[in-house]
Amino acid sequence: MFGTTMDQSLALALAALSVCLSASAQATEEVAITLEHFGVGDHFRTGETVGARFAIKGQLDEPTEVELAWELPDGSGDVAVVTRRFVLDPGQSTGVWLYARIPPQQNPSSAINEVYTVRVWEIKQGERVGELGSSRFSPATATTPATVVDQTDDLFAVIGSGRMGLDGFENPPPGASFIPTMNATTRIARRVRPADLPDRWEGLSACSVVIWSDESPQAMTGDSADALREWIRRGGVFVVVLPEAADPWGLANPALHPLSSLMPSKSEWHCDRIDAVPIRELVSVLSPSPRLLNPTATMPVTFFASQSAISAFEPFLFLSTTRVQSTGFASPRADSNEGRAIGVTRVFGHGRITIIGLDVDALHRRALQEGGLPRGDLFWNRVLARRADTLTPARFSALSTEERIIDSTPVFVDLGRGDLVSNLIGMRGQAALGILAAFLLFVAYWLVAGPGGFAVLKWRGAQRHSWLAFVATSVVFGSGVWMVGTLLSSSQARVQHLTVVDSISWPAAQESKHEPARARATCWFSAFLPGYGKTTLSIDDEASTLRGTRNRLTSWSPPPGGPSGTFPNPAHTSVPLETPGTLHVAARATAASFEAQWMGSVPRAWGGMPATIDPKRPLVQSVIPGSTIRVTLSGLLQHSLPATLRDVRFIHITPIRSPLAKVDPANGGINDPSDALPNVGRFGILSEWPAGQSIEMRDVLYPSGAQSADQQVGDLANAIRARYEVPFASDVLGLRLDMLQTSDGKFTYLDMLTMFNMLQPPAYLATPPDNEVAVRVQRMLGRSIDLSHWFTSPCLIVFGYLDQSECPVPIRIDGEAVPSDGLVVVRAMFPLPLDERFAAPTSD
Repeated sequence: MFGTTMDQSLALALAALSVCLSASAQATEEVAITLEHFGVGDHFRTGETVGARFAIKGQLDEPTEVELAWELPDGSGDVAVVTRRFVLDPGQSTGVWLYARIPPQQNPSSAINEVYTVRVWEIKQGERVGELGSSRFSPATATTPATVVDQTDDLFAVIGSGRMGLDGFENPPPGASFIPTMNATTRIARRVRPADLPDRWEGLSACSVVIWSDESPQAMTGDSADALREWIRRGGVFVVVLPEAADPWGLANPALHPLSSLMPSKSEWHCDRIDAVPIRELVSVLSPSPRLLNPTATMPVTFFASQSAISAFEPFLFLSTTRVQSTGFASPRADSNEGRAIGVTRVFGHGRITIIGLDVDALHRRALQEGGLPRGDLFWNRVLARRADTLTPARFSALSTEERIIDSTPVFVDLGRGDLVSNLIGMRGQAALGILAAFLLFVAYWLVAGPGGFAVLKWRGAQRHSWLAFVATSVVFGSGVWMVGTLLSSSQARVQHLTVVDSISWPAAQESKHEPARARATCWFSAFLPGYGKTTLSIDDEASTLRGTRNRLTSWSPPPGGPSGTFPNPAHTSVPLETPGTLHVAARATAASFEAQWMGSVPRAWGGMPATIDPKRPLVQSVIPGSTIRVTLSGLLQHSLPATLRDVRFIHITPIRSPLAKVDPANGGINDPSDALPNVGRFGILSEWPAGQSIEMRDVLYPSGAQSADQQVGDLANAIRARYEVPFASDVLGLRLDMLQTSDGKFTYLDMLTMFNMLQPPAYLATPPDNEVAVRVQRMLGRSIDLSHWFTSPCLIVFGYLDQSECPVPIRIDGEAVPSDGLVVVRAMFPLPLDERFAAPTSD
């Protein structure tokens, strides 16, 4: 322990010394460089892309074109040089963002004190002509020192100062290193200013959610707005909390700001602001407890009412209402706010935008309940696509005192760490062939040059020629090694990949409301790069270039990682900010690993994603009224993929919402129901789905006809628990450690990454004598493939596995398409209409 502390202190001292020496050197240079921000809100996670903003100030005579270059290890032994060109004005400080993938680091101290170099070059006629300045920095030396987010933790960014009742997702109870009720702890980057947001989408890629609290959208730049828009389009969840004091978003009175195009228009939605709504009317959707310290408290609320059938937004958050017993229809009382919408949402690209008409930050500051309002589990879970209980510190303490909290070590399921990917994309065949050839050549050389050759010379009585024979043998085998090496190094470039590709198919009636849906893919791949020298890899096709799509290609190394290092003679590879979909790397007649974030059109030559194919048999979701509400789904789907889709999962998220949780005094004051899914769902499986075969959804999901919400067989929550929690809970000895060695095990892990935030939360409440085993699932990668936000609105999700398939992402090496082989996870989303008759939660 003492040695570790000494090592960390020494690393910090060396980093500080290096930065001080660099600062001293800057005093004589023409350009001064200061690191202002490192990461979103000065939070970053290693193994992912990080944005760094530098303040550049030059003592120059005239405006000068310069290039800012950040040098850092690329995780593959070489040095990546991330560059951006701009014009530097004399005496003016210019803020410039650069974006780079930081290799994974398991040690937070090493990550925060890692020292990098940044340089400024003068550019003339497109070429560097001289260095104007340089600096060495670490994340710890930023103007606001950066915070390292653990590889297993999630990250939210809050624009503004609001706390908004989010602490329950972030703070473990006293004495604990994690939150017992959750699979993952969430770190929250607070007080982010609009002016400090990254100007490219990849700068936000570490965040799963961005929440806009009490800042004005007018304060952000156009580039930052475009970056935020693209981040949402690629799967981000963006939440706007309307402040109670003004209307900066222009919902009631249209106002222009950089994000206007993302907001519901006044012609489509009527925003009715009421200044004094009793909070007791809101509390059932804010907390499982109805008690208020001030029962007469009121606050302003904005209610939403649709005025158009063509809006991309739909009602999302409702106040509770009474229902007609015989039909289940909402039946709000006259002259009340029952059943009214206080939030709207829309799918934007592959992400989601939610507008909340309740200033939850102002509400939280009023401390109307222990721990404040709103409660994370009852209110925020639906908005943020989570499902875990968020107990207050006092409740955790009380349960611990009563010995009700499970105190045994959980079963940790790490979803394979980096092994899940590296085992699927590793080119073992090539490496094994080279090692085998080298071993056989060495054995043959030893036999011929050693005892075998001497025995032949002795038999022929020619021992005097042994030296000549040895030299000849060395020449022959040396030539053989060169020939074998040449044959191996000159073999064709090729790719081994794991690709997750997503498509969205809107119903015909809704298609015009949304921008054309493009496919999205996350692709990890190894590329064998023959020969030696500079090689160019690209994932941008002509169509992507014409659309201005900012696809991103980076080097990749598996987490958890370790100390970053380089080859003795590392190549410096250029990574210009202007061409993120292209990499220039050094080939060494071996394989290198990469990660691609791609959007575009799946090539028709590769195949067609699952889709409805018969206009007369579209997907039809039916909600059947009654004292027990029942649901069914029908319609034909078909695909034209290059092979049979295997282990296909079908998930129907119905319009029926899970009941509101209430405090259960008889069970330690925890929620009842606990850790519920946002909506009731159905789960079905097909072992095989051949190309061209039509599948009727009723046969897969509702073979016995319409089902009620309390039907256990085929229920989504039960299926998630049975498939992705129970097997690990029963494996207390860790006998499933070989899961990555089987296809079923790999598919299970990829299933779990697909719905990570909807997985069964850990059991935390002791129920003696048969206490449950807590299973805590962790992830170090794959956040970009989490589809959890789709579980909050009606839809059909279909996903399955295509093995030994070409890659649908257009990977090119030196401008040429190359052969590829690997696993494709095919996922198709089909949004379904909301039935507002059943959308509001039921009041007591």
